[in-house]
Amino acid sequence: MAFTDNQMRELLAGIIDIQEPILPLGSVVDLKKEILQDRINLKDVDKVRIVITHRFLYGQR
Repeated sequence: MAFTDNQMRELLAGIIDIQEPILPLGSVVDLKKEILQDRINLKDVDKVRIVITHRFLYGQR
């Protein structure tokens, strides 16, 4: 197999993503406000926390 530089970068990034730790259901996670500010009004919010209750795949391209 032969890969272009871009294809190899994407392949390696995908492998690294797969090996990231998966948190158990019920885990509380602090989210970065900067990521959510475009979607939700967070001006009076100090911290954004969620509880992992389901497993699903979400991709953004």
